[in-house]
Amino acid sequence: MITSKHIKYALLNYFRFNRQFVVGTEVNNADVMAYSDKKTIEVEIKISVGDLNKDKKKRKHYYLKNLLNDIYFTKRCPNLFYFCVLPEMEQQARKLIYELNLNYGLIIYYHDRCISDKIKIIKRAKNLHDYYSLSIKDSIIKRINYELINF
Repeated sequence: MITSKHIKYALLNYFRFNRQFVVGTEVNNADVMAYSDKKTIEVEIKISVGDLNKDKKKRKHYYLKNLLNDIYFTKRCPNLFYFCVLPEMEQQARKLIYELNLNYGLIIYYHDRCISDKIKIIKRAKNLHDYYSLSIKDSIIKRINYELINF
């Protein structure tokens, strides 16, 4: 059975080694956060349709859609946002993205492939804003250090 930990591992591998980002898990309530010198990315992992549909009620999607109204929040949110789902959930995820925010991207996790091919970006995310968040970068670094200390 596929768990969110399997998908997290594949996402960390993808963003760190394929894209050369610095990555962390459970940063600012995000499953995976990644940053480069130009942008930050948040990925929410969903392993069931029920889990995916729960996101409709999260307030963060309202804020991510209306960033220009809240400069404080803009400085603390990612430049790009993705959902990562299993292949059989692709259509439901596309529908949710259409309902929540057309700037969101979609990643598919293929469990039956080798580690370097498990992650495929199906829909590229568009910039939510152009501000580079140093606070997210700092949060990722702190989380990585915490994980290393508690290993």
